[in-house]
Amino acid sequence: AESMEVDSAEPVKPSEEPVKTVAQDSAIDKKRSQVGSILSGEIPITLKSQFLIRKNSSDMLVLKNCKEASRNAVCHTATVIANSFMHAGTTCDSFLRDNLDWLAKATNWAKFTATASIGVIHQGHETN
Repeated sequence: AESMEVDSAEPVKPSEEPVKTVAQDSAIDKKRSQVGSILSGEIPITLKSQFLIRKNSSDMLVLKNCKEASRNAVCHTATVIANSFMHAGTTCDSFLRDNLDWLAKATNWAKFTATASIGVIHQGHETN
């Protein structure tokens, strides 16, 4: 058996970590917190919600005309769905609030659709 020779001219030094200050620790914690909120979806959801609310330019007159023209349940449900698509994620439910008596005409699955449309309008605003 051959023996291996080890060159031990220089002793191995333990790695020395640079001394961190309290300011560096708090900066690292802040960055870690920011990355965590991005990965959890908190920041993207907030930014998307703010964008949708700011850029909402739906025409309420179209909905009003559709509401007045709807004579049957299919048109009623279609108007409710159109409202939810127009205001998806914006929390703008003024059309539904202003027309509660008209909305109450919904029956069976149309009531379910009207309730679901409120969820579409308030999508992304679970904390509010």
